[in-house]
Amino acid sequence: MLEQKTESFLEKCKLLKEKGKIKVYEKGEIIITEGTEGYYLYLVLRGTVDVVLYSPGGRRIILNTLKEGDFFGEMSVLEGLPRSANVEARTDCEILEISRENFFETVRTHPECALAILTELCSRLRAANEKIRILSIPSAEERIKSYIELLWSKNKEEKDKIELPPKTRIAEEIGLSRETVTRILKRLEDSGWLKELVE
Repeated sequence: MLEQKTESFLEKCKLLKEKGKIKVYEKGEIIITEGTEGYYLYLVLRGTVDVVLYSPGGRRIILNTLKEGDFFGEMSVLEGLPRSANVEARTDCEILEISRENFFETVRTHPECALAILTELCSRLRAANEKIRILSIPSAEERIKSYIELLWSKNKEEKDKIELPPKTRIAEEIGLSRETVTRILKRLEDSGWLKELVE
């Protein structure tokens, strides 16, 4: 599925590859900093990045994870406003950096590229709505259960092969402490809920 998505987007926007320059980032490096000016659109050619916010208390919250074929930085480029989040390299990455001028020129002359971006943005908005729904659940246990159910529903064909993300990552994705996640997952495992979900 990822390969199809990657080929589809890059095929529609292949001219963007000719108008940008490739940059290499090591795992943990910051690619975009919240609040800075945004002059570039970025396309992930290799690796994985996390879109991240930090709470006033310093808690790391993962908004999205982007992989090969995904783009980011489009909001600042389109609106002319500062970056709304941080983007950090989750793995070693190759990122294509495209200037605002080159991006606008490409979408003006190749509307199929603009359509591909709009389609992807709609998909992300749906995912963001789902995440907001989960984050709005006051009960930590119900929030974790909703998160796991969503994870399972997205991978129905591979349910028996799915492994939960590390507890730290689950905590960062749904706004809980690692200790809370560890405690509740143990409870769900002991009660048989996790096993019933897979079956």
